[in-house]
Amino acid sequence: MTRPRGYRTGTVLDEFVGEDGLPASHRRQPTTHAQIAKLAGITLAACMLCGSVAAASVISSDRQAERVDDVRQAAQITGEQALRPDLLQLGLLGDVERPTSSGHSHDHDHDHAQEGDLPALPVPQKPSTSSAPPTGRTASPPPSTVEVARDFYDRLRRRPHDAIGLLAGNLLGANLGPFVQSWQGVQQVDVLDVRQRQGNSAIATVLMHMADGSHLRVQQLLTTSGGSSPRIVGAEILSAQRS
Repeated sequence: MTRPRGYRTGTVLDEFVGEDGLPASHRRQPTTHAQIAKLAGITLAACMLCGSVAAASVISSDRQAERVDDVRQAAQITGEQALRPDLLQLGLLGDVERPTSSGHSHDHDHDHAQEGDLPALPVPQKPSTSSAPPTGRTASPPPSTVEVARDFYDRLRRRPHDAIGLLAGNLLGANLGPFVQSWQGVQQVDVLDVRQRQGNSAIATVLMHMADGSHLRVQQLLTTSGGSSPRIVGAEILSAQRS
């Protein structure tokens, strides 16, 4: 059978039937709404992912900022403020003023009146220069920093005024009344641990039972002067927690 000139097989069917076997008029074309919905879903998923990453970054930054604030606050509590429970509690609340010297205080006379009510500190006697016959006993070694720290808190527990004898004069100055009064608000002092550090330093962990029913747990770095009669020359709060 002779085919007409220009005849191509399948040309007419291709116009009505697609590659999937369905008529061209029956195939479903993607609608605009479906494309928009798909794009919106992808965009929403991307936004949720970005939001999760941002939230995690904010939480991490806040935790780091809190740790920095704690370290900065603890580093600022030194000297007399680290030795007085009343100033230490105010420092934890973020509202404390540095103690000033009694010579520049407006209530200088009042402070001296309080100091006059306290018994005088014993004056250390100078060693005798006269020669004495040897007794055959060797001199006892000076107390360690750990022993000085334990003795200091033991005196605070029994009679706060006796603890002043273990402090160097530059820590409290001439105004001793507020120091003694601050420890009168502490009902009990528990020494949990005292560890020796390098040099003449020791770390003491102490739990204070306050008169108002609260508790103050303090980790304190104490530094002594060394020598035959060591005294505490430095105090710094490493950590403090009020409950």
